Amino acid sequence: MAPDQAFLRELRQRWDTDFVGATLLGRLYYDRIPSEVIATARGMHEGFDETQEIGAAVRAELEKQGIFGGSGMGFGYYDPNEFMFNATMAIIVGQRGDPRVAPAVRDCSVDVVTGRLDPFTVFEVAAGPLAAYVGILRMCAEEFAPLIRAQCLTMAALAVPRERIPGLLGIVIKNPVEAALEEATAALERKDFTLFEDKLIEAIKATTDEAGEAMTFSVLMVFSGLGGIRPLGTKVLRAAVDRVRAIDHRRYMKECVGPVALLIRACIKSDAVDEFGPELVPVVRTLLKNTTDADKEKLYADAATLLTLLGAINDAERLLSEARLKSATPDARVRLAVAAALLFSKKGDINRAVETLAGELKKTTATSPFVRREAILSLLADWPDGRSGNDVWIDEFRRLTESEDERRKSIARIDGASTLERAGKRALARRVVEGVDLARFDPQGSDSLRTKVRQLRELTASR
Repeated sequence: MAPDQAFLRELRQRWDTDFVGATLLGRLYYDRIPSEVIATARGMHEGFDETQEIGAAVRAELEKQGIFGGSGMGFGYYDPNEFMFNATMAIIVGQRGDPRVAPAVRDCSVDVVTGRLDPFTVFEVAAGPLAAYVGILRMCAEEFAPLIRAQCLTMAALAVPRERIPGLLGIVIKNPVEAALEEATAALERKDFTLFEDKLIEAIKATTDEAGEAMTFSVLMVFSGLGGIRPLGTKVLRAAVDRVRAIDHRRYMKECVGPVALLIRACIKSDAVDEFGPELVPVVRTLLKNTTDADKEKLYADAATLLTLLGAINDAERLLSEARLKSATPDARVRLAVAAALLFSKKGDINRAVETLAGELKKTTATSPFVRREAILSLLADWPDGRSGNDVWIDEFRRLTESEDERRKSIARIDGASTLERAGKRALARRVVEGVDLARFDPQGSDSLRTKVRQLRELTASR
């Protein structure tokens, strides 16, 4: 975070009523404290030394005249509270929020700041063999008790283990990925798609290779448009591809499979395979060579589709042959059939493409609605003109959308019809979108959805 004078003023105001809280908050967000506070503290310290020397000389002259003063423990021109604040913040900034402290002080710090131990405990544990003299300090320091107590509490606050600070302040520290995704969600609700993508990029860059964090990356990719919100922009895909390539794939094999599969789908959905696909192929090869059969099953279909779209037909064929022997789940088999149909289509054998996919859909019925719906769209997009038998698939596609609420059902049918319209299947597109009131449908700020609706309005009006 950038240094912030307003944050420093906030800490100073809090210091007057809660210097422990101000110290802890300053440590938590040390990078927001302007570094000039170090120079301020140093200047105050030097000024204090000068006034002490002047005071000593004045007292010496007065004593020569028989006039004796007090103890002389003043702070010159400076308010001790102001001096302590700047000194504490300077320590925090200078040591990046984690001052070096004795283990014994760290061990008792939480109990001191929460009131379970006397603040003087800090002096006692820090003094070691001289701890017995702390009792004398207690008795002799009544005049300075508030100041010394404040020093003890501040020392304890500087020693609190960092991971305990949020709980003591009642602050929930969010994972950077989660925080960025929350802001992305809010931006999406406001229809601010520029900020939405910026926050997605921030979330992608905040992910780490560790298990658990990599799963967050999977959630990120699902969230970021694969559910039909909109295609992803080039900047988001660039960040995601760079992030995937930077992962230590040999160490985090299992965690990478899902994100890579989803990223391939995102590139396909956004018509960006030619731009980013070649960079993903080495990652895909590494994962397929080193992961378990169960993990490979999640990647086979997307990998074969990627290779086919990049023109690596022979590689795609070999991969599909291997995948058919190892894929057991209904969803995996249907998705492999979609990939195989694409391969046959690219080779110019449309009838075999349709027969392969239709055959698998008839044989494998226990698939998830989304996978089956997408497979039926692929089948209809390849359906040869003049060939009968597509009515059953159009009816099933429409039936699969019936369980959604009215808006989601409309979006599913609009997306499906748009896919078919782009494939040149205009008559099929009209049948899929029947029942959707395109004239009144509100895209709610989505440029992609608005374009689809406009095109389908023109399509249905041109009958």
